[in-house]
Amino acid sequence: MQDQGRNSDSAEVRNLKRDAEGRIHSGETALSVLQHEATVLRHHESKHGHFSKDHYRHEMKLLKKALQHDGYLDFSPHAEKQGHLSDKARKILTAHDTKIEKALSPKGKVAAKVDVLPEIDNPFIEQHKVEAPKLPDASKERQLPFSPGTTGLLDNWNEQHKALVHKAQSGVPDTAFFGDSITDGMSLNNSFKNLHGKTANFGIHSDTTENLRYRLEHGELNFKNGKAPKDFVMLIGTNDIDQGKSHEQIARDIMGNAELIAHKFPNSKVLVLGLLPRGGHRDDVTDINKLLHHDLSEQHSPNIHFSDIGRSMLEKNGSMSRDVWQGDFEHPTYDHGYTRLLAAIKKSLDAEH
Repeated sequence: MQDQGRNSDSAEVRNLKRDAEGRIHSGETALSVLQHEATVLRHHESKHGHFSKDHYRHEMKLLKKALQHDGYLDFSPHAEKQGHLSDKARKILTAHDTKIEKALSPKGKVAAKVDVLPEIDNPFIEQHKVEAPKLPDASKERQLPFSPGTTGLLDNWNEQHKALVHKAQSGVPDTAFFGDSITDGMSLNNSFKNLHGKTANFGIHSDTTENLRYRLEHGELNFKNGKAPKDFVMLIGTNDIDQGKSHEQIARDIMGNAELIAHKFPNSKVLVLGLLPRGGHRDDVTDINKLLHHDLSEQHSPNIHFSDIGRSMLEKNGSMSRDVWQGDFEHPTYDHGYTRLLAAIKKSLDAEH
């Protein structure tokens, strides 16, 4: 069977193992760590289209064995007090795997209508959860739960995150930009440096709303001397489309991140940018932006603002020009594309002051 041919050198297991070791060293319990890594593995495998129950079991078994071999996990029934796995904890993980299997088709493939695989209520890690801020009752018609923060899948993601934590602790910009690779690329355009006062870039390639949530919860909002930027700009969510999440969930998670910043810094303005046009996903982007606009038209934190600047990135006939967009029709070109994008952002920021 193809799944059984996977081995302990798989990229997934190596990345998960590094992340798990770091989490254990930072004080998380082994069960909490494995629960997190199981979620990351499911998202990764589902995204790449080869998720099956045999594969999942095989990869998680390899991860547990690798951590146990290196002394990070103790499977004895007396290890619970030291934060390791007890017999009871292993039963919970077994139940977790069983719930996943119920979401699979008879052939072991992910069921077509399953957007988010089910989680298990886990009493062992409840104390480690960071509750997301709740949106006002005005949006209760679709009160979806916020997706939990997760680390990114890039090999050097943790290093990038730590560098951004250090950047936040080293100074206080006038405007802080948070997002994914589109945000990260802004720094390569000469107009970014002094776009709106002193700017700082907190973009990481391939990040989703869940990865950004983790970063916001783990140090990237801890600016020097407890001070705050005057403005935040957030552009995130296009990579969530690739995860198969519903449009409602993506909009919900974008707003959750904005509310997290707005609650922490009530005197700062938080500018939420609508998703930019994207080749092959124009309808997805349009629908998500409509949901965001609806949320912002209802009651929300007063320092949050929304701007759908994507229209400025299109030609008069609605097309996507090769002068403005790279070949993937997802990222702006570094000269004409980002110049146009940053001009639109500056206009939106100026309008709020």
